[in-house]
Amino acid sequence: MNNADTQTNLLPDGLPGILPAYENGVFQAVLTLPESNAALVSSVAAFLDRPVKSVSLRNNDAPSRDIMAKQEEYDINGVVDGEDGDQCAIEMQASPMKGDNMSNNHRNVKWRSVFNLCDLHSNQPGSGLQYGRFVKSYQVMLCNYKVFSFENKLVERFVFRNESGHILCDAVMSIFIDLTHARKIAKNLWPK
Repeated sequence: MNNADTQTNLLPDGLPGILPAYENGVFQAVLTLPESNAALVSSVAAFLDRPVKSVSLRNNDAPSRDIMAKQEEYDINGVVDGEDGDQCAIEMQASPMKGDNMSNNHRNVKWRSVFNLCDLHSNQPGSGLQYGRFVKSYQVMLCNYKVFSFENKLVERFVFRNESGHILCDAVMSIFIDLTHARKIAKNLWPK
């Protein structure tokens, strides 16, 4: 490929690209094909900030007990480190949700993350289980735009805390990945 061909395939930020990985179909294919399981495991380990040995994919539809309820479908839904392991739902948000912007603090995408996380966690089979025996649930939102105005970090992790910062529990975690920050890192690693 010559230099002219490369220039026509640049992303808006100047990085080379053919298929945008932030598009759902491409994103899902990149991480869910059997050949890319190592990339999925590595990505989940980075998202959760802990060692991960395996990720098993499962049905992307969240089970619903109420046919009138909003039916959630995750981009990627997996179980971490074995059949009884923690669960992780991953969503790609290529552009701001309808009505979202910095002036309303991207409320819709944040509330969607909370809804997905609660749905994921509450749909565990719990009959007869002690509450402390539920697996942990992680909701990961990869956003191709800046969601938070208070930080300029690649990863933001949220758990239940009180006003003093003491954690109530770490059974659920909402994780946001700022892909605009990832592009800045990539540009520094691979300058033109």
